[in-house]
Amino acid sequence: MFFVFLSDCLVAAGNTMGEPVGNLDQAILQFFGPSLEFSIKDRIQAEFGGEQPVGSSAIIATGHPDHPYIAHTPCYPHRAWVAYDAMAAMLQAIRVHNAEARFDGGRPRICRVACTGLGTYTGNRHSEAAAREMAQATREFFNMKCLAGPAGPC
Repeated sequence: MFFVFLSDCLVAAGNTMGEPVGNLDQAILQFFGPSLEFSIKDRIQAEFGGEQPVGSSAIIATGHPDHPYIAHTPCYPHRAWVAYDAMAAMLQAIRVHNAEARFDGGRPRICRVACTGLGTYTGNRHSEAAAREMAQATREFFNMKCLAGPAGPC
């Protein structure tokens, strides 16, 4: 099993339609079951009209106590700076989730994130280039914002 540690949110770098095309996508769905794929596709249909843009991220509840959320963050089809755009979108989606969770006592905040190299499988991004882009997006995000929002750190 891939998920040997606890994380509040696993980042699934799927495609824009929510189809599980990569090895990690398959492992995530095998772990959580087919209902997660339906939840992802339903969210994509409701929020994005059936195709989630590259450079966006959607936080989706899994119903699992050890890994309560998935950040569906499409990285395919490939484009320049896909890892940067995906990382920035995922961090922003978590920031928004945490800000909203502050006012919703039943929804836990996201404090621990498990993320692989974004865009490195079907997005065809070289792992070193993806790592540089993801690091740059993270540095810029934390220079401007805080994941925890106004309530303070997790």
